Amino acid sequence: MNGGPAVLVRKTGFLSALCYGVFGFLTVTVMCVAGLGFRAISVIDSRAGNVFSLSENLVENLPVWIEHLPPAVADALDDRRAPEYRKELECDVRLVRSKDNSRWCDAVVEVTNNGDRAVSLLTLNVVLENARGVPLRDFRTFAATPLALESDEWRGPLLPGSTRKFSRRVYVERDEAEACAVEISTLRVFRAAETSLAAAP
Repeated sequence: MNGGPAVLVRKTGFLSALCYGVFGFLTVTVMCVAGLGFRAISVIDSRAGNVFSLSENLVENLPVWIEHLPPAVADALDDRRAPEYRKELECDVRLVRSKDNSRWCDAVVEVTNNGDRAVSLLTLNVVLENARGVPLRDFRTFAATPLALESDEWRGPLLPGSTRKFSRRVYVERDEAEACAVEISTLRVFRAAETSLAAAP
């Protein structure tokens, strides 16, 4: 009698072999994706920590950075929000029809600074309305910026007692827009003037 180990041969068909291959591939794919996901999370976590630490250092050292900047740039960054200063500004917008093409208008913006602060940033929302007061078009524009550059929107600061006037070309349907409404959305003033006024006897 033969007492050797028995050898079992399992015969598989085409479909079972295909199933083994597909599920084996899916298993390996899931394991690879999970490994890559864990690696990505660890990398993002380390990078986020570096970014936060860099941001904290930048905020802490911001006064030192400002001291080493050119005077014009340093003064441009030395401002604050001043919503209470709105009462010192007069903003007006009017429509002027084009003679050659009635579908184009010039929205003429005029801003007067009646206060004693220099405005560093002034953003206006202008809305074109029809005769019933329904808004038809709107656009944003800068009436004052910290620096005066070649760009049309960088008009520079608005000094006390000054009036700034500019226009914006807008397209409207024939006899559609009848009036304009203007809203101050951003208002900042320079701190330097406040410091000098506080130091004055």
